[in-house]
Amino acid sequence: MQKKMARIQLCIFVSSFWVLSTMCLAAKSDDSLGDEGGEGALTISLTSFNITETNLEMSWRIKNNTHHNVWICHSITPNPERSDLEHFLDSDARTLVLRKRFDLPMQEDRLKRFPPLTSRYNALRPGQEKKEYLFLPLPVRHRRISAGESGVAEEAERLILEIGYYDEDLPELILHIIEVNELLHCDTRSYIPDPNELRIVDRFFRGAEIARIMNDSVAYLDEIVNSDGDSMVFPYSGQLNSEKTLRITVEGVSIPYKAKL
Repeated sequence: MQKKMARIQLCIFVSSFWVLSTMCLAAKSDDSLGDEGGEGALTISLTSFNITETNLEMSWRIKNNTHHNVWICHSITPNPERSDLEHFLDSDARTLVLRKRFDLPMQEDRLKRFPPLTSRYNALRPGQEKKEYLFLPLPVRHRRISAGESGVAEEAERLILEIGYYDEDLPELILHIIEVNELLHCDTRSYIPDPNELRIVDRFFRGAEIARIMNDSVAYLDEIVNSDGDSMVFPYSGQLNSEKTLRITVEGVSIPYKAKL
């Protein structure tokens, strides 16, 4: 059984246009395994943070201390080769959210547009770590595809980075959802579940949509998982409801922001 990971607070004091020389760092990794940053945990740590006159620059490291593969969101974009993310001001009008998560409700108008939303998840093997970099021109411009309200302000006083991951075999998870969907006949419109089955059906009914997108063929999984079995690209097909979140919080910043017109 998974243990709820202890949270590590991040305390970072930043002045605009300064390269940070002194930082008190800690990352909050929600719903991960193991003790605080120790063996058996998936951890994230901020490795650099800088606000120049023209850019927001930061990097972070993710390390897999578990004994199994963890699938980490690489992109949410029609071009899955790019490491793309959302950046928007939260409804509190003070927090800049940088987010790479795909297991979220999406904006209805975006789902109707072409090209369709596509995500890439890459497997991080036991003992491996990856370092990611981000350069955003200032002011940071609104880019959001997930549903929800956004705030309006000219500066952000706080930054939150969110990265989604699956602490299980992602191809096997999708295969299991499709198989249970067929077993429960969730793709039959006349099917009315017993109230006691609602929780199960709520998750696995999405298998009908997943199966449709995958051409009603489990063999399609072989097409969206690369030959090395460590990268998977698939279109948005509703929420799988088991994506977890790595999170870094940076307080005391001043980041120029331009809201959506």
